[in-house]
Amino acid sequence: MPSGKAVSTREGERLFSEIIYQTTDLGALTVAIYGSLGSGKSTLLRTLAESMRCRDPESGDVQPMTIIWRCRDIDIWNSFKKDITYLFIHVDDYPYVRFRTDRLQRLTEKDLPKIITYSTNQDLLSKLVKGSINCVFEPQDYELTEYMVHRLTVKGANKKHLEDPVVDKSAWWIELCDWLLVNKGLDFIAIILDEFDEMMPSGVGGVPWHLAYIYRDYLRVSRKMNISTIMCSHQIRDVNPAILTKILVNIYLKGAIAGGTLINPTAPVTMPRGLGYIERDSWGRFEFSKLKMADKVITIFKQKPQKVVVDEDDDDTVKEIKTDYFTINAAQTDVTFDLNKILEAFGEDSISSDIRPMDAVRDELATETKNIKRPKGFKK
Repeated sequence: MPSGKAVSTREGERLFSEIIYQTTDLGALTVAIYGSLGSGKSTLLRTLAESMRCRDPESGDVQPMTIIWRCRDIDIWNSFKKDITYLFIHVDDYPYVRFRTDRLQRLTEKDLPKIITYSTNQDLLSKLVKGSINCVFEPQDYELTEYMVHRLTVKGANKKHLEDPVVDKSAWWIELCDWLLVNKGLDFIAIILDEFDEMMPSGVGGVPWHLAYIYRDYLRVSRKMNISTIMCSHQIRDVNPAILTKILVNIYLKGAIAGGTLINPTAPVTMPRGLGYIERDSWGRFEFSKLKMADKVITIFKQKPQKVVVDEDDDDTVKEIKTDYFTINAAQTDVTFDLNKILEAFGEDSISSDIRPMDAVRDELATETKNIKRPKGFKK
């Protein structure tokens, strides 16, 4: 009779293999991975990204899984095989992105995977490379779209909270996932989200709270649409509890505290690196090998030039100056600004020619407008 350890290992390998190879018989999977710093989360995520396979629903052929990898400011995508890896950057952000290693070595495009720009969700979907690892940077200036505002309103979000469409840029991923449910074909896709608690933090209210319930609805039906989701965080307590019931597979690495019902909560805490506990309809242990990793990549999006809008009266008197970061109202300051000096301060065509910090632009504007023209009738 096999020992308990042998049984748990056999079950663990079975459960892990069902993540690696997916078919329409079982459907796609929603997987959560937990582990402390240095537990091997990055290694396991890379293993999954490079190893996942699926049976094509139409042809029946076994082929590599199409991966969508959520890029972060410090990431490991430089360790992926270059010939199957593609970087996607929003077209508005592409001129301002820079890359370097965590050893401060600058990376040029020849050092990177092929870069593809996108403009909309539809454009991104049409450009995804099937059977490859598509590493996607969310738009850096994301605002809630009319579609998402409608979805949030239906969920009961306070209209006052929706007056300002600016939210954390990670909310774009919630919109993308929700959009894929309706617009994706039958092909299998796996979306890998490292540091998932940045998207779905616990203990939030307002718009983020309602976004969590939109994402929960997505998880509920995504597997039926052949969309697998693999999420990674340090501890289960870091993740919004609204979505935990929709996770089908939990994996616990070293340092994690198990939150399911089948595994002793403290069992993974002292587990050696390269070993994990996994649970779904049963539970077990599995092993994964250490991989040689390249230097991590640090991505920097430089500040975009500030746009300046000048509001004038019919007699060309400047009433108000608006930039991306601050507004100066001439009426409130009791001065009349010299328009030519203002435009010189910001560069040609009302746009700064260099990328400059807000404080520097503000100081320059103050300097250039020292010799102001007092309006008629102004008394000191």
